[in-house]
Amino acid sequence: MDWTEWSNWFCYGKWEKSGLLGKNVQWRFDKKRIKHELAANLYPYRFCPHLKTKLAEAVLKHFPDIIVLDSDPNWDFHSRYEEVPGAIKVSRKERSGDFLLSNEFWADGVRPKGLIALAGILTNAFRDLSMAQPSVTVLLK
Repeated sequence: MDWTEWSNWFCYGKWEKSGLLGKNVQWRFDKKRIKHELAANLYPYRFCPHLKTKLAEAVLKHFPDIIVLDSDPNWDFHSRYEEVPGAIKVSRKERSGDFLLSNEFWADGVRPKGLIALAGILTNAFRDLSMAQPSVTVLLK
């Protein structure tokens, strides 16, 4: 499963209201669905002696349950320009010089901004399995 911003599995989950008055939203990943997708993708390679299923389990364990986009700079909205089931409407105002631009889109999930979130997940997973830490930087290059 690719760690790219356009990967569909980052949309496996749902939006939930959060905050004291429920005005904010947060993304809750559907880890059961992600686990099923991962198992289906790894099934053809189940007899490979280099496949480390314990590592896949540890990565999923340390994968975040909830993403709060307001407080996590490593994640952003997965945007679409047409409404799909379960999507929320997002309006952003951005300043470009003297102009104030308005951008409206539908968000049906989240997407990572680079590899920083993955590095943290891998570091924790490798620590659980007592694997060498430098492997994280080698993997991300």
